[in-house]
Formats: sequence, structure tokens, C-alpha cells
Amino acid sequence: MEIPEWFEEYRLADERLAASYEETPASWRALLKTGIALSHFHHGSVDAETESIRISERLGIKEATAKKPVAWAILVIGAEVDAAARISALAIAPRLAGVSEVYAILAAGPAPGALVSLELCGIEDIFAAPVEICSKLLAGMNDSAAPSGRVCFLHHGSLAGLSVPGTVPALDLGKKPAILLETPEAFDLAALEFCQGAEISLDRDLRHFWDASLTTRKGGMIASRITLGPGCEGFWEFQDLSPDFFLSHLTALQLL
Repeated sequence: MEIPEWFEEYRLADERLAASYEETPASWRALLKTGIALSHFHHGSVDAETESIRISERLGIKEATAKKPVAWAILVIGAEVDAAARISALAIAPRLAGVSEVYAILAAGPAPGALVSLELCGIEDIFAAPVEICSKLLAGMNDSAAPSGRVCFLHHGSLAGLSVPGTVPALDLGKKPAILLETPEAFDLAALEFCQGAEISLDRDLRHFWDASLTTRKGGMIASRITLGPGCEGFWEFQDLSPDFFLSHLTALQLL
């Protein structure tokens, strides 16, 4: 996919990306780098392009399957997303899948930590544009773009009106996570806010199911989808997103 020429005016200059990188404390960048390494470890080695054939003489069936990375991915990020770790988790997923063209669009401007997160994930095509301009770009897509690409929306409500036409697969990550800080004395609170956002709860209500808990307790909390210890603040995993979303799966069946 080629970005339209008219949209190029919204591309962020390398100087701005470099300035954002330098303005981010080295210890905070280190947390994001650790989070990216944890994503590599967690998802393992993604075998991005495979082909296989199965034949059952008994059933008289032949099946051929193939998977490969999609050609491109567009990641649209709302300005209200203040958690660098979630932006990194979004950006690293297509990279792990082997997608060669990944475009990040910061709707209404860069969110805190967005630029350094994208740069650390190796995203080179970064744009900042108003929501209505994002809508115009997406509206220009047509069925010829599917199924060769994917679109993801990361926001807390600001991108609710955006959509893609036709049959281009899109994923909306609009749910704001509930995060518990169980042992605040063990964490750098400023760095934690940079990585995971400002709205972190200190209420240890065990009746609540948390998307993530930050604790030094071994095993963490039972009612938590993700448990992170000190040093792991830069990691995130979306419940609905994995590198597999950025792979095309093809199946052919025939009777023998």
C-alpha cells in the first residue's frame, strides 16, 4: 500500500522523533526496551510464512494451508492513550509477524511516550493528523486493499467514529484497562505512569478482576490477567491482539 501524496504533509520529521527520544529519560527507555524483549519472549518465534499439506487416504481428503504476513498495517493511536507500554505492544505485534510496511498515525497529535515507543519498535513511517484527516485517509481505502493489510485503532473513545470501508480487517482496541498497583513502594511511580498511564488503582478490592497488577508478591494476584514485577513495567499484552492478526491464513480443501 502507498500512502497518498496529499497525506505526506502530516509525516513527522526525523528531528522531532530524535528530540522525543532524547527527552525521554534513559531509565524509562530501558523499561520500554525490556518490555519489547518480553514481547519477543512471550510470543516466541513467530513462523511468519509457512506452507503445509495434509492427506488422509482413509477419509479421502487433501488439505493445503499457508500463512504469510500481510503486506501492510496501519496503526491509529488516539492522543488520550497515555501509556507507552500499550503503544509499544501495539507497534511490536506487526513487526513480530514480519509485516514490512507499518504506518503509525497519531490522531490529534502525539500521545505521551508515543514517539519513543514507536521508534524503539522500528516504526519509521509516523504521521500526526487530526481525526477528520484520518477519516479521510481511511475512507479512501477500497476492497482492493483487502485482504492484503490490517488496521488497528488504539484509543479510549476518541476514535470511536473511525472505520474502514469494504472488507479490510480492522481491530478496535478501545477498552481502557484496569490496573492495580499492589506494592507501590517497589516501583518508580513516575516511570510507571509513563509506561502504564496515570489511572492506576491502589484499591486492593479482590472482588475486582484486573487487567494487570504490579506487585512484588510471587505469583501475583489471582484475579489479574497480567502480573508484572519491578523492571517489567514496559510490557503489555492485549487480550484481543497478537502477531497472528497480521498474518494471512489460506486453506484449500479437495476430495481425492
